[in-house]
Amino acid sequence: MLLNSWQRVRKIHQHNKISVKDLVKIPKVGLVNRMFGFTQSASNDVDIKFRLESERTFQSKKEFEKLIKEWEGQTNLTKWDDLGFSLQGDTSTIHWLSSSLANTTFDCPLDRDKNSIFKSQNLVDWLDLITPDILKLDENSSEENG
Repeated sequence: MLLNSWQRVRKIHQHNKISVKDLVKIPKVGLVNRMFGFTQSASNDVDIKFRLESERTFQSKKEFEKLIKEWEGQTNLTKWDDLGFSLQGDTSTIHWLSSSLANTTFDCPLDRDKNSIFKSQNLVDWLDLITPDILKLDENSSEENG
């Protein structure tokens, strides 16, 4: 959905985190640091979580795809490394990449009971869990094929 809506992107959002030791080194936020009691001699290196939001449009679909590929290329992504986009006409909704991209492969858990019979309820529960991801694949395929 996002790839086909790249021209409607108006804002980009990012969750992120920074360590207190790195935060206190930023001159412009010195007053805020002091208000929260952060100092360069922080004994424990605590992460501060924050969200960035900026107006943004893309000149081409390739430019938008490049940003997404860079994000996908990162390893060990957490919620705080996610990117989100607000679209023209619905700027109150943020479309986060982590929930917009569908998996194309699924590891099916085939558990057996003590008699070596597959536990069918476990399979049904797993299918219920991944159904939204499967539907995203179908939705993306339909959008690409026109």
